[in-house]
Amino acid sequence: MRCFRDSNWVKPKSNRITTACRLDERDRQELEARAENLNTTVSDLVEKYVIAGLREEDAKTSIVAILKEFQEELRETRRDHALMAAVLLAEAGKRTREEGLNWAAQNIRPD
Repeated sequence: MRCFRDSNWVKPKSNRITTACRLDERDRQELEARAENLNTTVSDLVEKYVIAGLREEDAKTSIVAILKEFQEELRETRRDHALMAAVLLAEAGKRTREEGLNWAAQNIRPD
C-alpha cells in the first residue's frame, strides 16, 4: 500500500490501520474508567480488548475443533467396543453372531 503525498509516492510508516467505533455514553464512561484504573489510554485499552477478543475467538475455534475430533474418536471407540462385545458373545457360544450384534446394538451406545 502506498500513500500519495506532495506529488511523491511514499510508503506508509506501518501496516497498522486505524479503526473507530461509536459507543453509548454508558459504555464510553466505563471504558474511560477502566483505562484510568489501569493507568493507560482509552485507545490503548481498546486496542488490547480488540486483539484479545480476536485471539479468544481463535482459541474457541480451536477448542471446538478439538472437541469435535474427540467426539468422533469416541464414537469410533464405542462402535469398536460394540463389535468386540458381539464377537466375544458369539465366540463364547452364548449367542449367535446375529444375536451378539443385536445385543451390542441394544446395550452399547454408538454416540
